[in-house]
Amino acid sequence: MTGTPLMPPAEVAKYLRVDLRTLQRWARAGIGPRPIRLGPRIVRYHPRDVEDWLGQQGGAGITPKNSGAGLRLTETRCPSQAVTGPRGPRRGGANAA
Repeated sequence: MTGTPLMPPAEVAKYLRVDLRTLQRWARAGIGPRPIRLGPRIVRYHPRDVEDWLGQQGGAGITPKNSGAGLRLTETRCPSQAVTGPRGPRRGGANAA
């Protein structure tokens, strides 16, 4: 039986540029790439499932970018957050009018 080797969670987390605990939390919540349980403590991911999930995200944090030398990930930001911050426009400090 030959085929594409399955990816361990640490490799998937590194590929997606998220913490391993985030990937584990996603798996428990039923979000993120589909995990494959091989035993009570053994989880793997099929690379195709990871790619499919990533393609469905539509700029929700990380997106694939073809660099010519293979797939590379780049972080994206929401334009409104990049300019105004997560809580809206910044107000002046203590000296503001």
